[in-house]
Amino acid sequence: MLEYRYKAVDERGRDVSGTMEEDSAVRVVAILQEQGLQVSSIEAVTRPENGIRSAGALSWEDVDLFAQQLLAITRSGLPLAPALKAVAQELGAGRLKDAMDGVRGSLESGQSLEDALAARKEAFPPVFRAILSAGERSGNLPGVLENLCGFTKRMLDTRTRMQEALAYPGMVILVSVLVLFFFLARILPQFGEVFKDFGAQLPALTRFWLDIAYAVNNNLMLLVSLIVVVVLGVFVGARLLRRSDSYRYYMDAVKERIPVIGRIYVTNTRARFCQTLGTLLHARVPLAESMQLAGATADNAVLVRAVSAATASVLKGSPIAVSLEATQYFDRSFTWLLGIAEERGDLEAALVNIASTYEEQAAQSERTALGVLPPILLFCVAFIVLTIIVSIYLPIFTLADVVSGS
Repeated sequence: MLEYRYKAVDERGRDVSGTMEEDSAVRVVAILQEQGLQVSSIEAVTRPENGIRSAGALSWEDVDLFAQQLLAITRSGLPLAPALKAVAQELGAGRLKDAMDGVRGSLESGQSLEDALAARKEAFPPVFRAILSAGERSGNLPGVLENLCGFTKRMLDTRTRMQEALAYPGMVILVSVLVLFFFLARILPQFGEVFKDFGAQLPALTRFWLDIAYAVNNNLMLLVSLIVVVVLGVFVGARLLRRSDSYRYYMDAVKERIPVIGRIYVTNTRARFCQTLGTLLHARVPLAESMQLAGATADNAVLVRAVSAATASVLKGSPIAVSLEATQYFDRSFTWLLGIAEERGDLEAALVNIASTYEEQAAQSERTALGVLPPILLFCVAFIVLTIIVSIYLPIFTLADVVSGS
């Protein structure tokens, strides 16, 4: 079950808020309405593995492998529990094997696949459990699993593409820092000693870089320690602060406003939202629950807040396109296409097609960024190194005057 945070108004007009664990947002609304409350907003608190993951959470690689194995088992018509046992024996010790053994044990005790997965909600992402539960209830588990395998593959492809896009600029930055450190720690101090012996007045650019080089060399251990402390502090602090909704919202809002990178980030998160929502609706998961799960899977707190507001509107009977447009977060063209698809009754297919369009736009933006960013970084590094080299050669003209006695 998911934990939901709700805001409502009682019969006297007083604000009421709290949290509740239920299978879906629809169930939460129904329970609150039975209590005489009018729900104004509802938001899923439990998040899938894209957020802070528990120690036993499976990676998307593990989830994809598990889905592939389930698909092969259901297609072949083999009994699920013995087949899972055989598959688990092929795996080495790890989280996936433990999860498979746990699910198999629950199935052998007479539980349904839905209950077996719910008992291990710390291991499986909520969106994964929701899709499989819907497939089991509808009696179309093989078809749902086939769709789910395509979904996990696209999630992995998106993550791999983003990692590859960041790899080259990251390597350029790392090499640049090492080159700059080498010049400051080794090259400049040696020339500085030579310049001192002549006693000539050094140019301002040379003095500037020599002061930095001496500061680096004289405080090397302190500098290294400070860098380590700062990196660890940022890492630990970020992990702790990510549990705060306001911090996540602020950081994601900042990401969206970064030139070039922000556009890629927004496009990718919208693509993930559309793909997940289309997959969940195809599996016949209720609309409100699908929207909450898809928003959380996008891993963008700004998008999550917008989707939560839209979900509250959908629960009151508004069409999904109108509800999303009212948040003013999504493009007008996006909500227009959704509105048409909703009228025609092919919302799932439209969402998948829109997701593909967003992914193509993100890929194009990434290719553009990769074509522009590395040369800019190299130019900056070359400029810094050039100023260092110029600062070394400038005093040579002064030294020549000193030696000639002029």
